[in-house]
Amino acid sequence: SVMFILIMWLSTAPKLPGLSAPAQAAQDVAAAAPFINASRFGAAREIVLVSCAVCHTAVPAWPGIRQAPKDVILDNDVAIALNAREIYVQAAKSNAMPPGNVTELSEADRLVLAEWYLEGIGK
Repeated sequence: SVMFILIMWLSTAPKLPGLSAPAQAAQDVAAAAPFINASRFGAAREIVLVSCAVCHTAVPAWPGIRQAPKDVILDNDVAIALNAREIYVQAAKSNAMPPGNVTELSEADRLVLAEWYLEGIGK
């Protein structure tokens, strides 16, 4: 599963100075692994795809949004995992996201996101 994610990520990895795309992809997959392997990842992933990815994707579906806010993409497993801390801070620890709670993220969903993040960091 991690190898499959690595292969998928290779085609979308950003090109950063000093790192080849495959090296960056491998580094990203390694950083994402604790969050993807967390038992709550499946539940957290579904919440993010339903409540966040309508805007945080390459072609947002939310009316009036033309580009992912702050260029944060949350439409694939590795991207979700790499943004685990921000998801935790913005949607679990606070109600900053989604703005005005437009996608009606429930308190139960926020708790799942918090549990997933804490599991991913080993707490």
